[in-house]
Amino acid sequence: VKHALVENTNFTKSPDGGYSNSTAKTLITETNNVLAAQYCEHTNDGMTGLGEEVTNTLNSHKSNIAITKREVLNQSKLEAEQASTADITVAPQITTNSDAQDEAGIQNTARLAAIGTKDGVAAALTEIVGEHITNPVLKTADGNHNKIVDDWTVHQLFEAIRGGAQRPSATSIREQYNAVTGTTFNWKNTVAVNMDKLKVEIANITGFGVKVNDDIKAVILLANVEWAAQQTWGLEIGVAQREINTTYSHDHIHDATSIKNILKMLAKADEARDRMKAQAPTGFAQAVHHLQGLTQGTYEDSDASESGYAAYESEEETTRRGRTRSTSRKPRTRSPSPSMSRSPTPPPGSRYRSRSPTPPPAGRSSSRYKKRHEPKAFNATNCKHCKKYGGNGYAHDPPKSISHDDCFFNKKHKGWRPRPVCKMMDIAYRHGESFQRDE
Repeated sequence: VKHALVENTNFTKSPDGGYSNSTAKTLITETNNVLAAQYCEHTNDGMTGLGEEVTNTLNSHKSNIAITKREVLNQSKLEAEQASTADITVAPQITTNSDAQDEAGIQNTARLAAIGTKDGVAAALTEIVGEHITNPVLKTADGNHNKIVDDWTVHQLFEAIRGGAQRPSATSIREQYNAVTGTTFNWKNTVAVNMDKLKVEIANITGFGVKVNDDIKAVILLANVEWAAQQTWGLEIGVAQREINTTYSHDHIHDATSIKNILKMLAKADEARDRMKAQAPTGFAQAVHHLQGLTQGTYEDSDASESGYAAYESEEETTRRGRTRSTSRKPRTRSPSPSMSRSPTPPPGSRYRSRSPTPPPAGRSSSRYKKRHEPKAFNATNCKHCKKYGGNGYAHDPPKSISHDDCFFNKKHKGWRPRPVCKMMDIAYRHGESFQRDE
């Protein structure tokens, strides 16, 4: 158990040794998966019962209590009496001492296996997260002695790991909420599959105290349906959309029942359409994009909330270019002219440039203006790392053409990350000097 957890768990820590709430949740999930793979004769889900808060057969075993053959005989007799009726008498399955001793040995072996698995989980989690997280559960109050295995539970270790996670910022929580409301469906899959993925994303953000109600789920679903119905391959989706619009008015407050009915209508469309002709959307569905804009407000205008990293470069490069400009260019000075007033309208022929986003004067090329202000597709390269944390994915396009493996939002990326990206990922920012440059 310890080897399976330590070797196969990707537990990412920040430079100061901390970890995020999502990382803690992933570790607990992986631990339960390892427990589910352990054999247990009396359960259908392995030894996941060790991590449950409610007392059950597995987590109530005591290391200093063993089953005796007398207890086996008494239990067999009791079960036979309970199964008997006035007309039918059921004989006990175990009646001899040798059979009772064999059964007691089997049960004791299973109990020892559960206790050993519990101890292995504790050793693995301690190695992964650190003693400062698990010691309050596994050691006595003075910290000098280990508690016996009966005095703590795996669930208590899970709670300690959750409590030891770094507190996410409100900004990071809002960005994750925006990412959920901006979910786009992959129409090569069925609507049911896309909704299952949406439920996973909603479950992740619920751990931060944010609840996505059924009415918001319905808006996300209907916005994606609206987008698909407008595509050349979405004729069947369009038929289902008209049925949905006929059944529910635009101001209907959706709940679990209405979502279930909508999914039934869309299931028929999925059966009729050729899903291989579908294309994943290159940006947010219109209504979802509008919903995300309502939650973001003017937040996207600030540096701290920039959803992508295409506009950011290494601080060393920015500083270097800034120093070069400051040393090579002379400061501009204005010669006082008594004949010119500070009129808001520049005189004809002057080199005054307006900073407002107004179209360029007639006669000049407007290509640069159009290129600067034309809307860009959100995460057009479909980078899974950008999608997870709300990045716009622009850096994967030319001229940067950064590979998806080197994406700043990729947890396995070992190099420098821009400060806004670190805030979105809820990790500590590190200056560029702390990284070893490749010669």
